[in-house]
Amino acid sequence: MNVPTTTEVAVVGASLAGLTTALGLARAGVAVTLVDTAAPPRLTWTAVHHWAVLPLLDELGVLDRALLEGEATAQWGLRVLATGERFSFDLRELGPDVRLPFNLRLEPAVLRGILREALRTCPTAEIVEDARLADLRQHPDSAELLLDGGGDTSVRARWVIGADGPASEVRRRAGLAFEGMTWTERCVVALVQHDFAATGYTDTTFQIDGRWGAVVERAGHHRWRYLFQESLSRGEGESRERIAEVLHAVTGEHPAVVDWTASRMHQRSATSYRNGRVVLVGDAAHLTHPMTGHTSLSGWSDAATLVPALLEERAGGADGAITRWADWRRRHFLDDAAPASLGRRNLVAQIRDARRLEIELDVFRQARVDPVRRREMLLAERDALVPARPGPMPF
Repeated sequence: MNVPTTTEVAVVGASLAGLTTALGLARAGVAVTLVDTAAPPRLTWTAVHHWAVLPLLDELGVLDRALLEGEATAQWGLRVLATGERFSFDLRELGPDVRLPFNLRLEPAVLRGILREALRTCPTAEIVEDARLADLRQHPDSAELLLDGGGDTSVRARWVIGADGPASEVRRRAGLAFEGMTWTERCVVALVQHDFAATGYTDTTFQIDGRWGAVVERAGHHRWRYLFQESLSRGEGESRERIAEVLHAVTGEHPAVVDWTASRMHQRSATSYRNGRVVLVGDAAHLTHPMTGHTSLSGWSDAATLVPALLEERAGGADGAITRWADWRRRHFLDDAAPASLGRRNLVAQIRDARRLEIELDVFRQARVDPVRRREMLLAERDALVPARPGPMPF
């Protein structure tokens, strides 16, 4: 491919946040070069994409295709393992005020493919495949990317958007630290062959228990994604046996484990989401506990709000719009998204005091019997994680 040496915006990283940002800009007529530096994930199981991101997919023109490839799911709930108490909620209650009141179950790799295919149809977009960022040089009005692979070339852009994940090379070369902490537990995710629905599990169930807390999500016919945490004091080589132990303790059976993975867990944010001509989105900018999906949801919100800000500054009508965006997104992550994620993680897997758990569950008990409180609860998570933006994508 003949890669242009200059472009308006270079997006580094074909993550969901990166692809969404690139497609939003390209749909608005901005010259965009997507530099795909990300290695494909080892596992490509289905995931549940929050209902709050569906309007963005619709604006980008890819929702219909995503719905054809995936499956709409509206029910989620909680199950208190020790007592058997269950809570079930249906997002369809949010209609008609919420236009798309359901989640989307779809493999992230498939969704990335849909976004990439849409990006290829945009005349102002180019994609550099299998490249590695060798250097990033900033200038007063532009930045230059030196790439290895994909043609060994350089790309000069007015703006560089780093969307290249937690180990972001863009962030490192922009001189931005990734402050925070690493949990003393690792996250273990198993793909399990078992009929959880037969025992009352909804499509997404937060299994609440101080010892056996987990997130259990349907991944197909009698296939479920089972996500839990375990102490780092246990060797990672023990995780396979640990999965069998956990599943037997919870189900009383020995479900088949189709595949599994384990990873460290972090709570981090870049010291700034902008430095010069470099802007960060998604996991390159912030990272939180993976048990709740809040990290990816914040990444979607980054993309949805950065595109209008960049277009405003590009048009000359809002000097400093990107700086204000970066400050706002970082403040929102630290003050709202990260605490919401930690609160859900603590509810699912950290509370062992019965009295404290009762206090936490009272919110759900009230929502279960009161339609007004139930609606407020369903909308509150969206408002905490996906704050309002000025309007739809400008195309």
